[in-house]
Amino acid sequence: MTKRTRARHSEKGATLAELAVAMPILFLVMLGAVDFGRVWSEGLALSNAVRAGAQWGSESTEAAQDVAGIKRMVIDDLRGTIKEAEIDRIQITRFCECSDGSSISCDDRCGLVQPRTYVQVRIDKKFETLFHYPVVPQEVNLVRQARCRAS
Repeated sequence: MTKRTRARHSEKGATLAELAVAMPILFLVMLGAVDFGRVWSEGLALSNAVRAGAQWGSESTEAAQDVAGIKRMVIDDLRGTIKEAEIDRIQITRFCECSDGSSISCDDRCGLVQPRTYVQVRIDKKFETLFHYPVVPQEVNLVRQARCRAS
């Protein structure tokens, strides 16, 4: 065997060794990217759902009182992306303020004027990574909230 042939054979072995070291690292990076994409997608779906619920409740002061209808709107918006059983909590709150920003019961009046009615929708969901990564928490609490003024 010539020197050139021996050098080529040793390079093939080195390339295989480098590949054996790099593959697990590349695989871990790929799984991390998949999990990052999952958490991003779920967070976006939750944001859209709370916004849809708050907008539906803000259609009128009567709609703002329909907690079941707002919750149904949130769950319908999540259909196909997140199952209802995976959601820890859906919280729907109606509150009122006077024009100066002071809180007031929705049944009271601000002088001669009706108070401003707001609907706030909040979702809490735990996100779990596919695998345990070093230095990265395996569970992340996703919390999304939206608030709209009822017309």
